[in-house]
Amino acid sequence: MKIRSTFFAIALSIMLMSTNIIAQSIAWTETRPVGDVNQAWVTTSMSSDGTTLIAGVWNGRLYISTNSGDAWTETRPAGDAAKNWFISSTSSDGTKMIAGVNGGRIYCSTNSGSTWTETQPAGDADKSWTATSMSSDGTKLIAGTFNGRIYYSINSGTAWTETQPAGVVDKGWYTTSMSSDGTKLLAGAYPGRLYYSVNSGTVWTETQPAGPADLNWQATSMSSDGTKLIAGSFPNQFNPVGRLYLSANSGTSWTETQPGGDNHLGWVTAKMSSDGTKMIAGVFNSSLFVSSNGGSNWTVTQPNSSGANVWQSASISSDATKLMAGVNGGRLYLNIGLLPVELSSFTASVVKSDVMLQWSTATEMNNYGFDVERRTTSLMSSPNYGGNAAGGWQKIGFAAGHGTSNSPQHYSYADRLSAGTYAYRLKQIDRDGKFEYSQTVEVSAAITPKEFGLEQNYPNPFNPTTMLNYQLTMNSQVSLKIYDAIGREVATLVNEVKDAGTYSAQFDGARLSSGIYFAKLTSDSKTQIRKLMLIK
Repeated sequence: MKIRSTFFAIALSIMLMSTNIIAQSIAWTETRPVGDVNQAWVTTSMSSDGTTLIAGVWNGRLYISTNSGDAWTETRPAGDAAKNWFISSTSSDGTKMIAGVNGGRIYCSTNSGSTWTETQPAGDADKSWTATSMSSDGTKLIAGTFNGRIYYSINSGTAWTETQPAGVVDKGWYTTSMSSDGTKLLAGAYPGRLYYSVNSGTVWTETQPAGPADLNWQATSMSSDGTKLIAGSFPNQFNPVGRLYLSANSGTSWTETQPGGDNHLGWVTAKMSSDGTKMIAGVFNSSLFVSSNGGSNWTVTQPNSSGANVWQSASISSDATKLMAGVNGGRLYLNIGLLPVELSSFTASVVKSDVMLQWSTATEMNNYGFDVERRTTSLMSSPNYGGNAAGGWQKIGFAAGHGTSNSPQHYSYADRLSAGTYAYRLKQIDRDGKFEYSQTVEVSAAITPKEFGLEQNYPNPFNPTTMLNYQLTMNSQVSLKIYDAIGREVATLVNEVKDAGTYSAQFDGARLSSGIYFAKLTSDSKTQIRKLMLIK
């Protein structure tokens, strides 16, 4: 058994997709715009490089940082009074901003929050503003109200035009997203449908993930070109569906992704990087998740090391190197660094008498390596690995990681097996000893070797142990013995009846002196001998 640098042709391949979770902890730092108090952080936004940040409090204030959260300044668009800040967005360079009050007004800034101007898409009345987005240059804006309408601006909020999906009246627009150029829009109703526009809201098309209609859409985001989308629904007593969905073709089709397993969770926030490969998504009264491979795999991350939290808001920089997340009734957290080690694929394939494991990572941070573990789930013949009883996991190998890497990395491991059903998993270990397990892949094999044989031991020379692999073409009495250079028997590794199959045996020469030894395999009238070299 050994790590192999080359891949064999695949006879049977099982791909691990969707919900695999594997990573070391992400380095989060608490940031406190308002001091040592818990607040309801219901809206966060950041510039494309993650240096300019906005954070808003329900029944509180709005705060700006221009140095990635090292220092914060209170900004008061609505005067010296606490407001229910529910929405915010910023341009790519962080100079233009929009912020809205639930039960109040919308405000725009063109100087990173130094001064604000009130803008009123819906006339001179307080509205429950619940959704907003901004183009990369800050000129195009979209804003939605709860139990109301959607409005669009092409001049940084100076003037607004009502835009409304056909036949949809006074919906709870809880979430909107916009491409970097402001032409592609995604809007979700609560409860209702998802709608997509490719012409700045002139025409809308309904887009609907398969399954129940009229979900409670509360979280959406899109890549900078508007082709990759993410949308999350929130369950309640009237509609219990709480799922997360992905689209790679502008909403033409959707695929469900399950960061939290097969559960209905309350998805309240979801954001993706400009290329749509890296994501952060938060659940109300549950966990925060990140993905660095387009939602194929997810990692649970806990900024405050506690269990369930009411994650209300999250933001991600264009390249996903900076993350921000806020708790409703808690704290605000920042991550300045890379997303963690995550698997982009994990496969198991049967090739001749081997199980070939192959896996790839999208990014790695402080990755020490992977323990390879195996479990025998059922056997068609007797177990031939010590300590590998059905139901128990056994470490069978290790693959060194690449430390910190921004590019994909590929690994493989070959495991010799006999007939049976086997499950494999990876234990990813970071450099400070923290670890997480991957999900499992499983293979079934009914292998009857075509030739009797004893393979050359590995390693050879060895000190003090080596592995001997052998194949039996029929059920028979088998002996595998070790002899020294003058023909004296020094060890009996196998002496029993075995079924046809492929087996492994370990020879330990710790008590023997250096020299030449011989392994002799006998089965009925067949015999094969291999020369071994012990060097101490």
